[in-house]
Amino acid sequence: MRDKTTKENINMKKNAKKMIAKRGLKDTKDERFRLEDEIVIGLNLVDDKNIKVTDKHKRQKQSKKLAKKQKQMEQKRNKEEQKQRMQAKAMVRKQPKQGNIAPKQTKPVSKTKVVKKQSAKMQKPVRKLTPRQYMELEEKRQKVKQVLLNIIKLLVLLLICIGIFLFATLSPTFDIAEIIVEKNETIPTNTIISLSRLELGENLFRFSKKEVEQNIKENPYVEKAIISRVIPNQVKIQIIERKPRFQLEYGGSYVYMNSQGYILELSKEKKELPILIGWKTPNEEIVAGKRFCQEDLVRLGDVLKIVKAAETYQIYDKITKIDMEDHNNYRLIMEGEKKTVHLGTATKLDTKMPNIQMLLEKEAGVAGDYFLNVDLNKRDPYFREKV
Repeated sequence: MRDKTTKENINMKKNAKKMIAKRGLKDTKDERFRLEDEIVIGLNLVDDKNIKVTDKHKRQKQSKKLAKKQKQMEQKRNKEEQKQRMQAKAMVRKQPKQGNIAPKQTKPVSKTKVVKKQSAKMQKPVRKLTPRQYMELEEKRQKVKQVLLNIIKLLVLLLICIGIFLFATLSPTFDIAEIIVEKNETIPTNTIISLSRLELGENLFRFSKKEVEQNIKENPYVEKAIISRVIPNQVKIQIIERKPRFQLEYGGSYVYMNSQGYILELSKEKKELPILIGWKTPNEEIVAGKRFCQEDLVRLGDVLKIVKAAETYQIYDKITKIDMEDHNNYRLIMEGEKKTVHLGTATKLDTKMPNIQMLLEKEAGVAGDYFLNVDLNKRDPYFREKV
């Protein structure tokens, strides 16, 4: 800067001489000194002022830059200190709680190492997903959403069912107003209603169908009871009855029995049914609701075959008694025809029944025994008249 000023001073002196020559002044040393000095001094003063101003601006800028750098350094230090504090707190939380077991002694870890470890963890590269992995993640998310939707649907349905159940069981709209009994021929309707233990005014959904059926089946005539609810206030009971097929003579009365060997009723009234004789079931077991013993049930199966064949050949109405004592020789007693047929076993009934039919036509009104318990391949059946 001073080199520039010296050059400028020299130039100014030259200019000053020219000014003196123009004004017509004498070229004396005094006058020339004064004028030149005044100009030079004025220029020096202006230059000093400019130099001082520029120096101040530079110093201000430098001080501002230093202040900014100091602030940034302080902020960085504060951040690092906060990170170290947070890391120290996290390490304290991860340590196990003090209990009966003494904690393991660990070596003290320096802050620099902790910071390095944390910075290394933070600096781990983020793993980018491939399109396939992204699709798999989306599928998993969709599955989770679907499962949640299904759970919500089930909960909603459950709440709806609970609401319907509460309304059905508490509303007077569904109180029983009528009990309808159908397909009962032997048992009176009032008897079935009393056996069911259902009451008018009871809620339609508060009784058990199985329980009602078991109650009705206490009557031996009932083989099956079908219970149905008719909304809003009716109960329908359909009865499937056991029908008497045979009867037993027992202590001056008659015991009705169905084709399955169930004892239905003890009565003094004799029905137009074949009487079974020669059974071996104990007398104390001859009670309504009970059944023949196993041995008698086996023989009852043979008797049913005989009866079915007799119905086919129109002989059943003429049989009054069936003797089942000997399973190798069943006897058919026809009191109206005054004849006894010794049938033998319950085999070859298709050949035996036509022979009985021919005998009844041939020996009509003649009392006697007809023997079919022979080997029909070797010998013909024969009739023996009573004397």
